[in-house]
Amino acid sequence: MAKTKIKLVEVARSFSYKLNCGNYQTADFFCSQKAEVPENEAEKTSEELFEFCKDEVMKSVYAYQLEHIPVAETNKPTRQDFAEERAKSPINQAIQDKIDEVQEERKIEEANKELEEATQTLPESEIPVIDIEK
Repeated sequence: MAKTKIKLVEVARSFSYKLNCGNYQTADFFCSQKAEVPENEAEKTSEELFEFCKDEVMKSVYAYQLEHIPVAETNKPTRQDFAEERAKSPINQAIQDKIDEVQEERKIEEANKELEEATQTLPESEIPVIDIEK
């Protein structure tokens, strides 16, 4: 029995990543792989080679970051910390109280305006009359 020749296809995939390390400094990472596979398995192999290259590059990037990029201080104050500290000052508290007061007045004015508009759209006969005198 004669052997049937299987047509092989060469599949090559690569992945690259450029990491910004500072002012005008970058670190470049690259991985490339080739494989000869039967024609019917080319698509699957291509995807697998791409995932392999990507994983290898990302592992290298992570290792580089651990070695070369300093970890930020955990006790460093954040913007929120500064905002909270500023809000605690007596001057800012007085300003905030005034803002709250003005906002409350505006809400009451808007509610009164809406109520007035609603009663103007009703005919006189439908406005409920409440007898207060007893």
